[in-house]
Amino acid sequence: MIEGISILDRLRTCQNQVFKATLMGKLCVLRLTDPDHRSRLGLQTELDLLKDLQAVTTTVIQPIPFPSGGYIQTISYDDKIYNGMLFSFIDGSPATIFSYAEAARFGYRLATLHTAFAKLSNHYDLPVMENFSVKNQLIHGDFNPTNVLATDHSLVVVDFENACYSNYEYEIANSIYMTLFDKRHDLAELIDSEFVGGFLAGYTREKPLDLVRVREAIDERVSMLQLWLKDLASAPLVIANSPESWRKQLEEFVASYADGTFKDVVASVV
Repeated sequence: MIEGISILDRLRTCQNQVFKATLMGKLCVLRLTDPDHRSRLGLQTELDLLKDLQAVTTTVIQPIPFPSGGYIQTISYDDKIYNGMLFSFIDGSPATIFSYAEAARFGYRLATLHTAFAKLSNHYDLPVMENFSVKNQLIHGDFNPTNVLATDHSLVVVDFENACYSNYEYEIANSIYMTLFDKRHDLAELIDSEFVGGFLAGYTREKPLDLVRVREAIDERVSMLQLWLKDLASAPLVIANSPESWRKQLEEFVASYADGTFKDVVASVV
């Protein structure tokens, strides 16, 4: 490990190893990325995007330099080599979304992020979602409550590693899709909370929205998952490398969506 950095706690392990740490005694977040998962060039693109965002919004996570002055550092951890990045520590917790007001706040935060993206003049070397008709709008790519931290004053967006070019309707659809999946065993709570209606109402406070296109994009997002499950070679690593038991749950979700179980949750609003 690098001198001046001390690990305090593991925050998450999925595609990256993420730790709460200190840098020269000050709290920060250390993220270790497997070079086989993402290239150093990909990390630099993410870094460039975050630095540009700092000029147009204060509610996204901030990258911070290592003691050497660089923002990306080769780090050995548990006998493996990673590319490390440091970020500001956000004293908050994952956003709660299961009331109409919370969902509206969540949707509004996504809309303001899209507004901030639209102000950026640079083009970034990021993937393009080829499945969707409009592909020139910059999106977060993984806007869900674990990547939106609630503080005493605001909602701060973190984890931009899945940023890409697509369209805003796809991003909204993807957020709804992830919530449907997370609540697949308790749809009654999801319906009672009016999440979908609140989320969309919050978004449209800031930006107009084509609700028909959102509904189509939800269908397309589920179809994309179905294709990945049939062809794991084309799937993201988090799906391709997942255990068979987890992929079975994904397959059950796709089947339930196809028979209308989950479509009914959004049909009255979208």
